[in-house]
Amino acid sequence: MNAEQMNYKIQYDEIAEKFNAKYGKGNPCTLMKEDGIWHLKENKMTKISEPICVVSQFKSRADDTVHIKLLFKVNGTFQVKDFPNSLLVPRNLETMINYGFPILNNDYRNLSNHLLHQQEFAPMVQHYTEVGFFEDKESKLLVFGLDEAIGWSNSRDTMPLVFDQERSNFNVTPAGSLDEWLKMIKEEVVGNTPLEFILACGFSSAIVGYLYQNDYPVETLLINLTGDSTTGKTTAGMLAVSTFGAPTKKQKGLFSTWNGTSNAILQSLVGNYGVPYLIDELSMSNESDFTSFLYSITDGRNKKRLTKESSFQNVGESATTILSTGELSILSKSANNTGLKLRTLEFTNVQWTTSAVNSENIKNCVIKNYGVAGKAFVQFLVKNPNYITAFVESNTKGFKKVLVESPFRERLAAKYAIILAATQIANEVFSFKFNVDEIRNFIVERDAMLADSRDIGKAAWNHMLQFVQQHQNQFIYDNTPNYSHEIVGKIVTTKSKLEVSILKNVFEKAMHDFGYQDVQSILQNWKKKGLLDYEAGRLASRKQVFSKDQQEQRQEALGVTELPKKPADTVYTMLVDEEDLQLAVEC
Repeated sequence: MNAEQMNYKIQYDEIAEKFNAKYGKGNPCTLMKEDGIWHLKENKMTKISEPICVVSQFKSRADDTVHIKLLFKVNGTFQVKDFPNSLLVPRNLETMINYGFPILNNDYRNLSNHLLHQQEFAPMVQHYTEVGFFEDKESKLLVFGLDEAIGWSNSRDTMPLVFDQERSNFNVTPAGSLDEWLKMIKEEVVGNTPLEFILACGFSSAIVGYLYQNDYPVETLLINLTGDSTTGKTTAGMLAVSTFGAPTKKQKGLFSTWNGTSNAILQSLVGNYGVPYLIDELSMSNESDFTSFLYSITDGRNKKRLTKESSFQNVGESATTILSTGELSILSKSANNTGLKLRTLEFTNVQWTTSAVNSENIKNCVIKNYGVAGKAFVQFLVKNPNYITAFVESNTKGFKKVLVESPFRERLAAKYAIILAATQIANEVFSFKFNVDEIRNFIVERDAMLADSRDIGKAAWNHMLQFVQQHQNQFIYDNTPNYSHEIVGKIVTTKSKLEVSILKNVFEKAMHDFGYQDVQSILQNWKKKGLLDYEAGRLASRKQVFSKDQQEQRQEALGVTELPKKPADTVYTMLVDEEDLQLAVEC
């Protein structure tokens, strides 16, 4: 008998001793013996089954259902398997035959009674599959789920919290040594501002989870690293997630690729409230449009799905820090709108690692040593939650002073404040001596590079100038006839500007082709900047583009079967500086 079987036998014998002492003295009664379960009635012993007992029971946090762990013998060998508690109903015990465990004489009722009585000797625990911060329903405490529940206090009044690794989406069981990991950080990371920043991003996940569970207005941080393959993006991502778990693609590690559907990726994040996650190599994705995905992943809510019964299934939530890598920007495959650009923090062409040796040293260490730093970090947070709010609030005020002035500055400041707070707390916990000022400057400089791209009005303006440039032969210039079959608008010269009027249907199609979804918001932006000619109370105006001789062209351009009676059509009129358009025709 091997060691595992010996341990199972000892478990069975200990439970049998307790059970028989309490329930094995009457007539009738049931007895647990070495060779199986026996029933005594009218001084006659009848064997019911081979050895079987409930060794533990657990309550699922997800739905409050109770499951049991059965220890039973098949062909002389003990096995252990989880079952729903409903198995103990007599009619359900018949299914044990599927596992090679027959019940003799079909005596399901007596075996059911035996197991229900014996169940009282099996400890009840509460299983959790979530990682990160969540509220323990029993104690009402906010705890942090890793391979153990940090912040949970043992009490007679509460069930123990036990991590269910088998059912969880995440491998957060630590490996290796914290000392080895810290040694690598001091040798390979300290002094390299980009790597100090990305490591702080890993720790920031716990702060995001904490703020989310305390009802702060916080979104999942999505940090996208773009650039060619020699910049060390993947190594940086592995370093960040090694703080809390396995930086591997296998066995539920915190590292996956874009080689999957958006829904599958979103579902893999459900139940994550504070552990970083890496999605590597955007080029592997077959998705053509990430617009909906980016909103869902940063909002932390997956799309609801209909069940077979036509009711909506709760598919779960998440709130954490996610790192993505790719040679191209994820925003290049998304709609052109400000909301997405604010939800995604992109860092382009940053040299994360200093050399191939630097990269290899980091990877070799984190593959063997992971999950140990995150545990120490969270233990500090649980004891000192005031550090989180104090640093985040202070940093938010600081970033609002130094970020490029824009309508989005406050929202961005709140995101960057979390990362800087993680830096400061990591310095407290591990004495890293990361240069907080340099990391702040790194963030501010990189953000300034993205400031123009976040001005959707400016980007759309440049796109429409490009449209006018490309279609200049399809405009009517002042009153010069144009006999093109596809007229799109009219350009009129004034003393100060060119009035570029584009037919409403043509303009809106062009904007949508460029990926802009909210055309009205962009027009409002132009109106505020004085770039739009419009009628009172409107963003458009009515102008005569076509002469009486051009009604066929007008009908084709408007795409209608019957022309309006009035000669004027609805147009959007851009007020353009002449030097901004290189037109072949002089106006």
